[in-house]
Amino acid sequence: MPTMPQQQPIKLWELAGEDPLISMSQLVWRVRLLLAHKGQVYESIPWRFMEKKAIQPFDTVPVMNFHGKQMGESLDICKLLEKEFPEPAVFNTSCPAGDVSMDFILSW
Repeated sequence: MPTMPQQQPIKLWELAGEDPLISMSQLVWRVRLLLAHKGQVYESIPWRFMEKKAIQPFDTVPVMNFHGKQMGESLDICKLLEKEFPEPAVFNTSCPAGDVSMDFILSW
């Protein structure tokens, strides 16, 4: 019986202070809330300002690794998550203004 390929876990680099369990970036929280809403499990990786090499070529967090592809910018990450995990829907992207309204809400 063939086995299904193992999915790589979602990894999310988050700005952390002294306590690595507390994320200090509202942009990271945007992604965290969407992951929770979508019911997706992810690995949180605490990141500090002095650890630039860990998230290169990006300069800021959030940075997410999804299926081996690393991406930054919370807006782009949220768009990807909405596309990859359409249910439960957060944005009505089936209407003509769907992507535009998602851009407006996420950039607000």
